[in-house]
Amino acid sequence: MNDMIKKDNLNEFGLYESIRNVLIQARKKTYQSVNSSIVMSYWSIGKLIVENE
Repeated sequence: MNDMIKKDNLNEFGLYESIRNVLIQARKKTYQSVNSSIVMSYWSIGKLIVENE
């Protein structure tokens, strides 16, 4: 019974915290990916402009 109570408490708070952490990490990866894509796009545009001059 004590194991079940501890597990319930872990599920109640630990589960939410774990879900929160998964979402935070996913957002960070998304931001990094988008940022990298934008930087590469700007670099490619700059390269095209320089080559066309």
